[in-house]
Amino acid sequence: YGSHIKGYTSSKNVLAIGLAGSAVTCLIVAMSSSSVVFMAAWGLNGAFQAAGWASCMTVITPWLSASERGVVMGLWGTNMAVGGVVGNALTASLIDNLNSWRAAVIVDV
Repeated sequence: YGSHIKGYTSSKNVLAIGLAGSAVTCLIVAMSSSSVVFMAAWGLNGAFQAAGWASCMTVITPWLSASERGVVMGLWGTNMAVGGVVGNALTASLIDNLNSWRAAVIVDV
């Protein structure tokens, strides 16, 4: 759906809105005490993150030649995988040391 939104505004705006929206919804998740609010915010978080990917590619592509694109996207994909491992380890450590999943979500933002 991100590509449909891009028809109304620039890719940079969609990317910025996706990043900001994801951060705000993570904070809402961390502060919520209602399961309905928690689920709604988590669903919106996924929507904001999904909107960002296509825009990110559109913004990055003009900076790269065709020969550079594969290397950069390989590094980008590796970064996401490594970030997932490190992020999960950090989150587990925070939950263990702070005894609060909410603090871990706030720190991850």
